[in-house]
Amino acid sequence: MTRSSPICIALVAAACSHGPPPDFAPDPGLVEQIREIRMATSASACPGETFGAQYTAVLNDGALVSFESRYDRQHPPRLHVSFLERRSDEATPLEGGAWTADPDALTSAVTGFRLTASLKAKPSITTTAVLTPDYTCMPHAFWFRGAGAFIWTSLLARAERRRSLRAGAAAPRKQTQGAKQPR
Repeated sequence: MTRSSPICIALVAAACSHGPPPDFAPDPGLVEQIREIRMATSASACPGETFGAQYTAVLNDGALVSFESRYDRQHPPRLHVSFLERRSDEATPLEGGAWTADPDALTSAVTGFRLTASLKAKPSITTTAVLTPDYTCMPHAFWFRGAGAFIWTSLLARAERRRSLRAGAAAPRKQTQGAKQPR
């Protein structure tokens, strides 16, 4: 059994890669025509969920050009997601244009999942999307330990006792023979 050198492994991985070559760049004439980028994604995401996004360039004449996530050497796309600088504090950008939401629910609790994409060749062209967090996919188990658990269960027990006393006071009392009616 022989060991492959790390250089050989890297070369094989690079040769099998389906992404664009490192020197692949958009046509400067096309970049000059781009006035806006649009990002389309789902309206909400669960923490830890991976979700897709589509990116479209709006040209000066109103024409739309999609940013492709695939690369074909024989027919290279006009625009590719690799031409975008994608960033977020609440999600991680993935290679094909998709994102993975931060699994920590507290990260998105206040601001949601804020996603930003900018054109690398023209950074002033930027778009932002905000996804609403959807926590229904997360487990809803609550555990109480320590003194706080005792206080919490004591409060629940007191509230239950009050509820049952009020319910008992509201119910008509049966008159038993020989018992005096309370005044």
